[in-house]
Amino acid sequence: GAHSPIMRTHPQPDPAVERRAWGYSLPYSEYMRAAFARRARLVPLIYTSLHEFEATGVSPLHPVYYDAPEAAGAYDHLDTYIYCDDLLVAPVTAPQHNTTQLAERKLWLPPGAWVDTVSGTEITSNDGVEITRSYVHSTCSFGINFLHKTCSLLHFARTVVT
Repeated sequence: GAHSPIMRTHPQPDPAVERRAWGYSLPYSEYMRAAFARRARLVPLIYTSLHEFEATGVSPLHPVYYDAPEAAGAYDHLDTYIYCDDLLVAPVTAPQHNTTQLAERKLWLPPGAWVDTVSGTEITSNDGVEITRSYVHSTCSFGINFLHKTCSLLHFARTVVT
């Protein structure tokens, strides 16, 4: 996905698996197009993080407990990770509720101030906090929720319209 080290549309080299984003029907081709567009916008941030990785040895994608090793909560949600130092990525893997069409996600935020990119809500914690959010899958980057540090300066490339 857009927030992982390798961006691809197939799980393995298998000729039976469609690899072209435009080869899928709607809405899936649009989901993939949006993911590729998000990844393209992240290139400056990824480039900077890879330069820092070369100097420090800390991967641009690392577990939350790298940043808060003393906090017990950092070990509770192992599918949540830090991406490019300032983004906390939390895949939304729960199914949508039939009535509300919302999917619920619990995650732990390290100490500091964070902004939920879906709602724009700022969340501040001195010791780290576990939160629960409900998302419509189509509003959270197609199943990926991410938050960013409020003090971060995120370098995104311009959106290219094709």
